[in-house]
Amino acid sequence: MTPHTPLAVSGYAQVGISGLSKVQVSLEPDANPPTENDPHFKKLNWIDAEILPAPTTWSGLPEAPPDTHGFDTHGRPITWPLRLTNAHWAALLPGVPAGDYTFRCRTIDQPGQAQPLPRPFRESGHAAIESVGVVVR
Repeated sequence: MTPHTPLAVSGYAQVGISGLSKVQVSLEPDANPPTENDPHFKKLNWIDAEILPAPTTWSGLPEAPPDTHGFDTHGRPITWPLRLTNAHWAALLPGVPAGDYTFRCRTIDQPGQAQPLPRPFRESGHAAIESVGVVVR
């Protein structure tokens, strides 16, 4: 990545039972890591990504079969994204100076809670905000 050049990012968000209202991304310099008293990254500079529209075909079909739950009479989703599906998202991050950065992504559910929520029990599954290193030269 070239310094001061916008960075296009995209991915898929897994939509849970509580729905999806937005996807947020963050690109933070490694020289200024999050503080230890912010383990869930609440203080990062989160940027809203765009949730892309619903697919126009479903498993090769031009529309969903009639009477499919969550779809209208024309085979289109009544709301998007549907619960318990995946939604494609994209964002354009502003250019940054040369250096080492950490990219993070999270979702916000319909009630407005940032996800993933911390798991109260160690053995209750994996839930963490993943991170990827980005080098700008």
